[in-house]
Amino acid sequence: MEALTNDMTTPTRASTSFWSTATDLFAALDRATVELSTSDTASDDVLAVVRELVSRVGALSPEDFEGADPYLVEALLTGTAACANVGWLGDAAKQRRELRIPLERTRQALRDLLDERNVAADRPAKEVARWLLSITDVPQQELAEVLGVGTRTFQRWLSDREPAAPTGDDEMRLRTLARVVDQLRWSMTPVGVMRWLQRPHPLLGDRKPADLLGEPGAYAELPRLAATTRAMVAS
Repeated sequence: MEALTNDMTTPTRASTSFWSTATDLFAALDRATVELSTSDTASDDVLAVVRELVSRVGALSPEDFEGADPYLVEALLTGTAACANVGWLGDAAKQRRELRIPLERTRQALRDLLDERNVAADRPAKEVARWLLSITDVPQQELAEVLGVGTRTFQRWLSDREPAAPTGDDEMRLRTLARVVDQLRWSMTPVGVMRWLQRPHPLLGDRKPADLLGEPGAYAELPRLAATTRAMVAS
């Protein structure tokens, strides 16, 4: 990866169509996987859920996945394709055996995509701040320092009683940090995530990722770097 570019990349409003259908689809998948774990066959209800899954996912466009983790999108799409193939099997017991693993993988991918919505571009900044604190599980002062604001300012962002919310450069740093943390949290402990942010990185000219949160291009480039780190840790 090259040093951060000079072109500012800002968050865009992601399509809401995928997210509006994903919650009830996940609930149906949840019920179906539970049923498969306790049954010897794939019931008509389970197969109806599979057909609904294939229909809904097949109707999605790239815009519906804008900003989503490509690992999770791939898992959702490949899992759905595998489930679609099972529909051609005529034996209910065999359908059950062939469905269990891909349906569970699809359910997990959809679950994680929904969880990823916590850092979506259209998520209110105050909600992003609260999510970030809950996920990193570090003192408020430490997060405030990474964000380059005072502890009291960060506390105002977290408060339900105060209308104060990050705007402008503060909001950009917050959303960039949240996207980075969302990538790293799958392969690192909260302590590991904070260390990654504070350590000089060779692909950043030995600068610390935390020091670059407000740089032009950071909103796109830093999460990509974090995703690369995640892939290396997972392999």
